[in-house]
Amino acid sequence: MSTKRIVEVTSDDTVEEICNIHIDVAAEIAYWRSIYGKQPYYSSSRKFIAYEPAYRAGVEAFNPDDPLKWEEREARAKELYELESRTLSWGNAKVAARDAYNRLYRKYATT
Repeated sequence: MSTKRIVEVTSDDTVEEICNIHIDVAAEIAYWRSIYGKQPYYSSSRKFIAYEPAYRAGVEAFNPDDPLKWEEREARAKELYELESRTLSWGNAKVAARDAYNRLYRKYATT
């Protein structure tokens, strides 16, 4: 049985494809919401809403059909991050994006 998932989106277009792996973006964001305060880059002056676009960019940059290392997808994550409203510079946000990306990479690239 295949499931639908949204793949990389450019501008206002949505591209759907059928594949066997589904990344639940909402579940990933919920995971990061539950632990962001324990991360070394966390600042008590920032609420989760400041970090969420970075986590989302990391999740959305990951392609389970072509699981490249972070260094090969960082530019895509930055591009996605810069499309959203954000409060952190990419320099501050990329560690959160990298964490979200690498969580998926460890899960799917090694299976």
